[in-house]
Amino acid sequence: MSEEAEPQTLSHALLKLGKIRSVEDSITFGLIGFHRAKNRHELSTQESAEMKQHLKLFEEFCERFTKIAALAQEERAKTLESWLTEKRKEERTSRIGTYAGIRLVFPSSKEIQGKAPEFQLLCQTARKTLRGKAKEREIDKSLETLENIQQELSKKLAVEKRTTEKVISGRLPSIYHGTSR
Repeated sequence: MSEEAEPQTLSHALLKLGKIRSVEDSITFGLIGFHRAKNRHELSTQESAEMKQHLKLFEEFCERFTKIAALAQEERAKTLESWLTEKRKEERTSRIGTYAGIRLVFPSSKEIQGKAPEFQLLCQTARKTLRGKAKEREIDKSLETLENIQQELSKKLAVEKRTTEKVISGRLPSIYHGTSR
């Protein structure tokens, strides 16, 4: 799945872990947002604001995923490159970071395009939820889809994460009294 079995340096390991986190965190934001949306009538003002923030971050990820799927074909490489280097004022995360994470998890364009319909539907539900128009069954379906995606990612990335974390923990000095492990 990855370009190398084990990161050779601390820098490579940190970069790879960043790629993994860019996807995992986005899925987690969606899960948290949709879970809170199910109980939105019971949320405090602060919790409601947090739910909206989580769903906006997740929506941004979904939109990027579907855009990357559309541009990932060989003949559209220049357009993808141009899109990746743009940045809108309201964007909260890096397009390049998102792309790198998606390519780590789904190395082929075919895999990305296969997942795009799921993310399009999730994005629609996130938008409807943010507007207060999503039905409970739509939120439940999105939660189920996201939980399945999260399980799939966990399986795909388990070895990658363990290896990367092992490299990081073996190369960083211990924070306890300056001793190494």
